[in-house]
Amino acid sequence: MSDALAAAPPLKPQELDQALAMDPAARAEWMLEELARWEQAWGLANADGWVVFELAQAPEGKKPWALPLWPRQELAALASRGEGETPLALPLEELLETLLPQIAERGWLLCSSPTADGQGLLQDPHSFGAILQEAWDEYNDEA
Repeated sequence: MSDALAAAPPLKPQELDQALAMDPAARAEWMLEELARWEQAWGLANADGWVVFELAQAPEGKKPWALPLWPRQELAALASRGEGETPLALPLEELLETLLPQIAERGWLLCSSPTADGQGLLQDPHSFGAILQEAWDEYNDEA
């Protein structure tokens, strides 16, 4: 990871609309590219820590919780459900080395770039981490 991360430029209104118009799988794929490029993810935090979604129905063998993450601050802000929820940046290394293993240990899922109504792709944190590491490695090989 580079010592000084370049901040992602704010999404233009049309880019934000395009991201929101994608289906959950396409948004999750775009998210991987953005995380690899900008080396950070965005979550929502409140006074208790990271905000998690309670799932209406948990997949087989999983608990009914998912950590939502976004590739850009604006998308996280749009999904905030209250005054106490604010977007918080998460460095990619911390996501890969600390947070995803903690989520997996708890039996939770990851929700990739959900919209304000909670529509995002649910993913196993180990699988997501492996795919993200691969995307990050590819991006750095090309750079």
